[in-house]
Amino acid sequence: MSSWFGCRCEKSCRGGAREDEITAERSERYIKVEEQIGDTDPLKGERADAGSGQFNFEASTTYNNSADSQDTDGPDQSPATTRDKSDPKLIVGKSSSRPSNSENGSPQRKPSVGSVNSADLPEDVRTVLEQADSLRIDGFHFTAESSILELINRLMAEGKTSLVEKVRNTQIYLDLIASLGEVNGMLQALLDDEGWSLQKEADRIWVWTKPEPGKDVMTVRIAGIVEGPFDYFCSIGKEVGLIKTWMPGVNTSYLVKQLNTFDHIGYYVWKFPFVSAREFLVEEHSIINDAEGYCLVQRHPPIPRDDVQLPTSLKGSVRAGISNWYSFSAPCGQRSIFAITVMNVDLKIPLPGWLVNRLSINMGYQSFKELRNNVKKAMDPKSQLHKSVKDPTNSDYYDRLRGLENIREKKDIPCREEILKTGWVKDPADRRRIFSRSGVNVLVPLD
Repeated sequence: MSSWFGCRCEKSCRGGAREDEITAERSERYIKVEEQIGDTDPLKGERADAGSGQFNFEASTTYNNSADSQDTDGPDQSPATTRDKSDPKLIVGKSSSRPSNSENGSPQRKPSVGSVNSADLPEDVRTVLEQADSLRIDGFHFTAESSILELINRLMAEGKTSLVEKVRNTQIYLDLIASLGEVNGMLQALLDDEGWSLQKEADRIWVWTKPEPGKDVMTVRIAGIVEGPFDYFCSIGKEVGLIKTWMPGVNTSYLVKQLNTFDHIGYYVWKFPFVSAREFLVEEHSIINDAEGYCLVQRHPPIPRDDVQLPTSLKGSVRAGISNWYSFSAPCGQRSIFAITVMNVDLKIPLPGWLVNRLSINMGYQSFKELRNNVKKAMDPKSQLHKSVKDPTNSDYYDRLRGLENIREKKDIPCREEILKTGWVKDPADRRRIFSRSGVNVLVPLD
């Protein structure tokens, strides 16, 4: 969630949200993803990225939103979640975390249609595919990738190239490749420095702006260092019901639906001085790389589901139009966390574009400072966030995030000294090394 936003006044301050337009834009992008990856053979090292990387985002003091909150204003619709004892990495929810078709959480993405039914494949191959699909659906995208890559390498070593082709034409494989393409699209957007202008840099916090064709308000990117344990940092965003306890102007916040341990739909209402209340209805997916020790968070308007009743807009309030919204966070040792977010959200407030841009820069900088303060407050044993971190029912989430901190402490992190000293990595090539999405150890390389 967020404590600062942008608006596109001329086009949007006429009442009513722009979700239809946003959904249409998003659909076009995902169709492009499908077209690009359709004939890509990862074994040959061909590129399969997710479009141009030109997205709209929102900067936020909410990162890694996921498991259910103990403090909600709305009904608790969270599915019970259990761990499959046969596979300690596999977390299985009682209800699907994503909608039907590909079930990968991609908003309105045109699905691939696999020409091979995985049920017709040999049992050992089918088992690997089905376990990988469960891992992906439950938030273990990179573990699923490693499993499928190992399978393909084994089959190739055995000379079973025709079976490899069948694997590549299953719906499970195509869904995984599409998800990884979207991951690369988010990372590519964080690498892209073209068009950005540095507006403010102080106290290891950086704020840039970038004009967007046809839009009144510039996109804003924020990066910096937050000090504190990674689990408490993540708790700021994970606990949707507690947003009202730390975000100024928010008196209502609750969990709408827990999709799985790491994904959810949340709702909150923010009252801006002198204007109607703004509602935020957000679906969030945490994409965690356990091996490399970082987390991506993807946010967008909720995907319609038969089993989820979304809240209707309150009378007298305005539903914010949310474009795509991504963030990256990673522990860097010494209890320091490197965080990047890129944003552009429509609050539909009738202010001149230049004023909104100025406010976005100043409020973006202040919101990052406030995030630092909130992490310190979360460490107080009396705080509700602290109690959530220590709650055994949330252990699946927090234990995994603590694991990232342990991984990063042991790894030779690229540019660690530059990150800790400045809060940024200036060279995009060095930034790319942090993501570790190149080479033969991934299905869809970030080229």
